[in-house]
Amino acid sequence: MELSCSTGLLEKEARRRRIILTQSQKDTLRVWFEKNPNPDLATRGHLAKELGISESQIMTWFQKHRKIRKQAEFACCSEESQEQEQDKPRVKEARRSRTHFTKFQTDILIEAFEKNRFPGIVTREKLAQQTGIPESRIHIWFQNRRARHPDPGQNTQKTPHPPQSSQGPTQKTVGKLAPSKTLTSSASV
Repeated sequence: MELSCSTGLLEKEARRRRIILTQSQKDTLRVWFEKNPNPDLATRGHLAKELGISESQIMTWFQKHRKIRKQAEFACCSEESQEQEQDKPRVKEARRSRTHFTKFQTDILIEAFEKNRFPGIVTREKLAQQTGIPESRIHIWFQNRRARHPDPGQNTQKTPHPPQSSQGPTQKTVGKLAPSKTLTSSASV
């Protein structure tokens, strides 16, 4: 407990105290800042000797004033751009509003989807006339429906080999014999 208290005190003591500059020191720094807002180490060292403060404090002063200048320039530019924007009429691109489907429209689209998952442009245009929905929205509806409801027959097409079961080999041969019997019986008819 004592250790943490003593380190806290050391940290406070190690912090730099805020420097208070005289008016002549401020004036000198401002003159140098106007000449060069990014002085090198030698210039900062020269200023430190001349003003009687450390080089690191001068470096901090310059950093602070560069930041202040940048903020002032940004504020000035943003005010100008706001004034220019106020002069111009604002034309914001409107997003397309969400299409809401009625139960009637949805039923027609589902029925068409069950008949054909990939309708052509002609079919989509007929559906657009029936439902009153633009063809482009119907096209998107079919894309979304296909994504949400994958074709059940698609799973068997993706895997050409049937999954192997852990059952014995006798049932596998029985499964292989069954199609050949149907072929011979159909050939004899």
